Amino acid sequence: MSWEWSGRQTLALGLSQKAIKRNQSNGLTLTKTRDTTSQILFEACLSGRRFNEAIVTIENYSTDGDPHQALVLKLKTVAITAIGTKDNSGEEFFTLNFEKVETMSH
Repeated sequence: MSWEWSGRQTLALGLSQKAIKRNQSNGLTLTKTRDTTSQILFEACLSGRRFNEAIVTIENYSTDGDPHQALVLKLKTVAITAIGTKDNSGEEFFTLNFEKVETMSH
């Protein structure tokens, strides 16, 4: 699995800060092997379904093959805004947009 995280803010100059400052949703793009969750993610993306909360756990594997939590994120007001396949490797990507994020562990 691989991941990418981004955020951005649009700011138009010449107007009052209150009038023009707009925070855009943060995006977390994950890449994973296609599995039984693929159809669920696809349907949630197409329907525009929103989730109150999502917990994303990113793990690293040690040399002995055991998983170790690298990062746990708690996302609030979440939507799947993109989903697709990368190539014929059996991998897919999906993007989660959210309003707020908390780091739960490290």
